[in-house]
Amino acid sequence: MIETRQVAKKYGEVPVLAGISFSVPERGALAVMGPSGSGKTTLLRLIAGLEPPDEGEIRLGGRLASSNNFLLPPYRRDVGMVFQSPALWPHMTVAENVRYGLKGIPRGAAKGRVEELLERMGIGELRNRFPGEISGGQARRVALARALAPRPRFLLLDEPLTNVEAQLKEKLILLIREEKEKHGATLVCVTHERSEAQRLAEQVVVLEGGLIK
Repeated sequence: MIETRQVAKKYGEVPVLAGISFSVPERGALAVMGPSGSGKTTLLRLIAGLEPPDEGEIRLGGRLASSNNFLLPPYRRDVGMVFQSPALWPHMTVAENVRYGLKGIPRGAAKGRVEELLERMGIGELRNRFPGEISGGQARRVALARALAPRPRFLLLDEPLTNVEAQLKEKLILLIREEKEKHGATLVCVTHERSEAQRLAEQVVVLEGGLIK
């Protein structure tokens, strides 16, 4: 379960989130929509533990993860996240970027998992290229593969299918859903497209002016 309780956040004197409360059941999926600047990305960053809330609590799997005086480190949250920017390591190949989250896993198993995801996403031929040698849409697929690779308990996706053509987007939606169901992840996904939101999640909420409308 992912649960937020009256979560508020501001930068300086500018409020971004103003008392957000919702819960996503274990293995469930929530899509968050809303205009640019409405606080969607900030919400994901708070759930991931990249920033603390100013007020309220965030609970993961029933346990406190964040409050205004407590912050469980991101590496202890079992979270896989895709950022708006792919945020790939420029000095690593595509395969090395995807393998990055698989530390501690036997080399053969890690390699198999990387190859499986790259092939299913249609980017197997890019495995030895560097981020500067691939397109923006391809980079987003690499970032998605990296987030899925360790089979995280909590999956946070920030516009994961931007710059992906329609036919491929449908395949990736199915892949995300299959991975989520197979490995039991709880999902929160930010998107601007209602059709995408409805395909990925059972719940859809709209965030506007720091509030859920």
